Amino acid sequence: MDVVELGCVNVNVNTYPAVVSLVNLYAKVGAPVEPSDVARLMGTFRRDHPELARRGLTSAVKMGYAIALKKSANSPRLLYAPTLLGAVDGGIFLGIARALMQSDADLNAIPPKVLCTTVMFMRLPVLNQLMYDYQILGFFGRYLSKGTARVLRDFMCSAIAAKTLANVKIMEVKPRHYSCVMRMVSNSAWALLRAPKFEDTKFEAAPVFNKIRITFMQRLVQRLRQ
Repeated sequence: MDVVELGCVNVNVNTYPAVVSLVNLYAKVGAPVEPSDVARLMGTFRRDHPELARRGLTSAVKMGYAIALKKSANSPRLLYAPTLLGAVDGGIFLGIARALMQSDADLNAIPPKVLCTTVMFMRLPVLNQLMYDYQILGFFGRYLSKGTARVLRDFMCSAIAAKTLANVKIMEVKPRHYSCVMRMVSNSAWALLRAPKFEDTKFEAAPVFNKIRITFMQRLVQRLRQ
């Protein structure tokens, strides 16, 4: 059994691209997938070599973002499936990537451990944002008429993401919902990083976190432009 080490000890430049690609592929296929298939999707991040996918997936398993399963009892080949934590942190990664693109900064220039630390730092404010979104979506889900399937699905995915961040165990989440969870988290993380103010999120520590966010983004972009 692989040992899961929390924190950023095992992260590398391929970890988050592999996790995001794995989540999307798993949601589409509905079952554990081959590393070679993950590698093809990693082309979006210009990392479509099978060895890069292997490194990213190995790291993801050690960090609790993915699980590795034997293809068969007699086969050494492995199949991979994401965990909900992988979907959540993959979403935070995508939110950070979108925010950096707005600042004309290069995501690949960020050291892996700095990126990983930023992802983990963002978990608490993202949880708060998800709880707020959860309430808003729940309100509209109750009062909108027909055609609310998307709203109700987003409502459910926000709840799954929030419970995952709160370390509440969730049973029987369907594969197709993993990409939905990642999308909802990505939207929340991006909203937090791009928003000029946090007052609208009902975040109790809004003034403090807003100052931290501005300082973080300014210094990060400044460093990448050097």
